[in-house]
Amino acid sequence: MNANRSFRIHCFQLLLAALLAAMPARAAFTVLGYWRLGENDPSASPGANSTNLTDAVGGRTLTNTPDHSVYPSYTNDVAAAAAAKTGSQLALRMDGGQSAAGNVIPGLTDNFGIEVWVKPVHTSAVRAIAYNGNTGSSGWGIYQNGDSYEGLFGNVTKFALAPAATNVWTHLALVRAGGVSTLYTNGVAAGTTTLAPVSPAGNFLIGANNVRTENFLGALDEVRVFSFGAGEFNVTNLLLFQTPSFTLSTNSFSVSAAAGTNSVTLSVAPTNVSWTATANVSWLHVTANASGTGAATIGFTYDAAVQTVEKGRLKPRKRG
Repeated sequence: MNANRSFRIHCFQLLLAALLAAMPARAAFTVLGYWRLGENDPSASPGANSTNLTDAVGGRTLTNTPDHSVYPSYTNDVAAAAAAKTGSQLALRMDGGQSAAGNVIPGLTDNFGIEVWVKPVHTSAVRAIAYNGNTGSSGWGIYQNGDSYEGLFGNVTKFALAPAATNVWTHLALVRAGGVSTLYTNGVAAGTTTLAPVSPAGNFLIGANNVRTENFLGALDEVRVFSFGAGEFNVTNLLLFQTPSFTLSTNSFSVSAAAGTNSVTLSVAPTNVSWTATANVSWLHVTANASGTGAATIGFTYDAAVQTVEKGRLKPRKRG
């Protein structure tokens, strides 16, 4: 083989799915809390019990309360949309009597939102899904009321009944923008109110109210709270519609025919995106940072060329 022969390694076609912890679209859009319910929790894996839920953005760790010493558990049964749009691999399963609570997110009475994926196993009774404040006297959140989902403003109003089905994943979002509150189901407005909530006081809650009743039964995933500037909200800001962007420092390399090493820098927006890099040919090997979150330098080696031109790809993909 002539030592001057060369081959080209092509690095392109970034097939990535996002694990989003921040919103890239508008500077005025601020994520205040994001509980992924698995991906950011230490030692989380399918079937494992969960004692705490990590806030990937705001630092508000939630403490889980067990039922008869049994804590909520993680499941790899996630919504297809959550997997595609956020890279979700885990969700939190609550089997009744379990809940999570932490510090309230204060001061939000307009231009805010909360969103979550939900999969109930029963359509009976009143059940808390995610709430900021005190369900009886202040704040706002999302509830299941039998076979319907609704928005709740503590001591003010319930609004926007939307159908709830057992064992079906649904994306829910409660958004108040410019004095109008809307409950969205899978990105579609289900109802509105112009009544204003009382400023939140109490706790941030998942799966139960402040006295640990009205317990949710089923699975929850990707709970996120955000605020935005006046007039800045668009439904495409919801996780359900997110599309991340990815850039490589270079799309191709020309190297000698001899075996060698090299690297490429991956940039990700938003920064909390998780990925796995693989090669599609046997002579190309990922050796450094084969997976990660956010920007990274991916190292690789390549075998000696056996023909004049050889092509291979490094493919960063979503985890899971």
